[in-house]
Amino acid sequence: AAAAEDAHTTGPTADIYAVIRIEVDATGDARFYLDGTLIKTVTTAVATTAVLVPFIGINTADDANTATVVDVDYIYFSGARPASDA
Repeated sequence: AAAAEDAHTTGPTADIYAVIRIEVDATGDARFYLDGTLIKTVTTAVATTAVLVPFIGINTADDANTATVVDVDYIYFSGARPASDA
């Protein structure tokens, strides 16, 4: 129920893997893909000075506490290394 949430119109299919991809470019624009199709673009979604920490979570559409099993084949994170630890 938060303004940042944006549910896709099609839910997952049992026993079928989906490829979910999120890209954030150097200007902070975020692009969300589902199975290779661009679903949404959010301009200036991330401050260019922000330190990004990947997080994966799931939630039900109605925010109910529902036990859910999610099988993940792999997770790949990639990003440019910062110039320093500062």
